[in-house]
Amino acid sequence: MYSVYTLVDPRDYSIHYVGISVNPEERHRYHITQLYGNYDKVLWVKALQQYNLLPILKIIEACEERNTALQRESYWIEFYLGMGEPLANCCFPARKGKITSVSHGYRRYSSMYAKSAWEDDLNKALRRQARRLQS
Repeated sequence: MYSVYTLVDPRDYSIHYVGISVNPEERHRYHITQLYGNYDKVLWVKALQQYNLLPILKIIEACEERNTALQRESYWIEFYLGMGEPLANCCFPARKGKITSVSHGYRRYSSMYAKSAWEDDLNKALRRQARRLQS
């Protein structure tokens, strides 16, 4: 079973990373101990550690097949980017009309980006967030 997960900033609950893993808890430990590679993610984790904080692991979906998990990971990356979340994902598989890389705040798009694919989920997420802030 593959888990699609996010790493969440405990200070403001923003989403900084989307990934997949068969063992998300182990992968979470790796993200916070192996501080090299993805420059944006490393800077973010180090900034949290200065305040004795760690990213929150949130599993958002489970998938039986790896290919399905990869597709859903791409979906959630696109979704969260559309919401303006500060993702630190370096890159992910290019698909026609989709975002092909994210790094240092730079977003490169192939020919066209279809917003309607995640519009309903965006509205639901915004309503959930508003309810959470009111309580």
